[in-house]
Amino acid sequence: MKTYCNPLSIPDVPSGRWLDTDLTRRNPRDFKDYRSISDPSVVYHNGKWILYPSYCVAYITEDFVNWKHIDIGIPHLRYSPAVVQFRGKWYLNGHNMSEVYVSDEPTGPFVLCGHMTDCKGIRLTPSDGCYLADGDRLYFYWHSALPVGDADVEYMTCTIGVEMDPDEPWRMLHEPVVINNFRPELEWQRLGEYHQNGRIGWVEGPWMKKIGSRYYLLYAACGTEFGAYTNGILYSDEGPLSGFHPQEHHDPFTEKRTGLVRGAGHGCLVDGPGGTLWTFYTNIFCYNCMSAESAWILSALMKMGSCIVRRPRKRRSLHPEFCRTRKTEMIPAGFR
Repeated sequence: MKTYCNPLSIPDVPSGRWLDTDLTRRNPRDFKDYRSISDPSVVYHNGKWILYPSYCVAYITEDFVNWKHIDIGIPHLRYSPAVVQFRGKWYLNGHNMSEVYVSDEPTGPFVLCGHMTDCKGIRLTPSDGCYLADGDRLYFYWHSALPVGDADVEYMTCTIGVEMDPDEPWRMLHEPVVINNFRPELEWQRLGEYHQNGRIGWVEGPWMKKIGSRYYLLYAACGTEFGAYTNGILYSDEGPLSGFHPQEHHDPFTEKRTGLVRGAGHGCLVDGPGGTLWTFYTNIFCYNCMSAESAWILSALMKMGSCIVRRPRKRRSLHPEFCRTRKTEMIPAGFR
């Protein structure tokens, strides 16, 4: 029996500096050195876990202790990769990227198959996307800014969704619809370390999961840089694009405000072995009262989105309600 310790210790994580340099075409010295494997998408396939984090893809393990970086044919997908198995193929898309990649296996090699386009044929670059394969139908979700209208807020984002063409899974079949947006009356969605700013709401990181006939939307707020970063859960019995409501209990879903490892945002819900359901999510490191040298080292770690996994929970009903697991599963560990 092997024991793993959160946050997951992932080897060979490259510096985020090179990606920032590549995206902006600026001097590498303009950016601090840091590491991040935030916003994870994960699949369980043939007895192995495959992790697609921000900055570098992908990693594979059988026990959460021994990880191997694998070449899937794509060096990175910027941030928050979206992955899905549909009609026997695997598809990938990245943050603010129009490119959609396909492979016969989740480990690649992935090749370009198309560009994300709306129903009018205009190329799009969605942010924080995710897929849902629902039988022979495919859906895509992402977060976007939302006009405030008459709302008493300065800025807000929302989750939008759309059905994709099953024969050309990079092409949207209709105009996207809003299925979730910032609600200032929910304190945990307000921006800030103490949810103090009710006039700005940043809802992001969607992940859609179907269990039985019910659809569950996992989503994050109130800012990835805060220890108050949290996941919430909405559910719908109408369909994958309408009728979503907060859970009656356990909303937010993964809040953790104290300790070295805080926050529990942007992640995924994944089927595991033996009919279990797992969640992976992003945390930040916090520190206080350290020497200058130690503080400098951990200042880089604070920018590192670590990946957390929670133990499996067996499904006990057709329509489960997601809740927190024991705090002992949040024990911190180092990165290799």
